[in-house]
Amino acid sequence: MMRSWKAALGAALAGATLLAPTGPAAAVETAEHTVRAGDNLHLIAGYYYRDPRQWRKVWKLNGKSVTRPSHLVPGRTLRVERIAGVTWDIPYEEFRARVRGK
Repeated sequence: MMRSWKAALGAALAGATLLAPTGPAAAVETAEHTVRAGDNLHLIAGYYYRDPRQWRKVWKLNGKSVTRPSHLVPGRTLRVERIAGVTWDIPYEEFRARVRGK
């Protein structure tokens, strides 16, 4: 039985804490994400934006380096916008394994 993306994302982030800086409002920064085999824009958007439906944001930010959003080349570096200093306390690899149910 296939889980919905909401269930998969919820399970992946269960118990995770969003680590945010204290003080004045943080600016938006561009982070880098190295594509791994099996990655897709939905998965990357789910991790950085908590919403896989934001995949177009990643696609547009990377312009011509992602010619087909359904085919990402492992090893390629993608840019992702995020609020400076805001990260998850779980690494991407763990998030990815949780989403995939492994």
